Amino acid sequence: MTKFVLVEAINTFRMRYVVQLNDNDPAEWAMDTVVMEPDEELGQIFLGQQVMGHRVVDADEVKALAVEDNKYIKDWTTQQVLDLLTVKVKDE
Repeated sequence: MTKFVLVEAINTFRMRYVVQLNDNDPAEWAMDTVVMEPDEELGQIFLGQQVMGHRVVDADEVKALAVEDNKYIKDWTTQQVLDLLTVKVKDE
């Protein structure tokens, strides 16, 4: 029998942006610009992943959660979701 365990995690990145302002603009405006999610970044570094929690779910809930996060798969069968979007651990 197969068990499905949902693990929710947050990935953290350190991002750097350089914002060009006019000489008389307050420097704080640069932070407002970054909050608006500009396309250009100077660089980024992955800082890690933090697991927020886990719980056992059934196949129907796996499909519902997958569709909630990925609207384009709404017409997929539950089996397609399980086959293509879940991580399989193999006993060795």
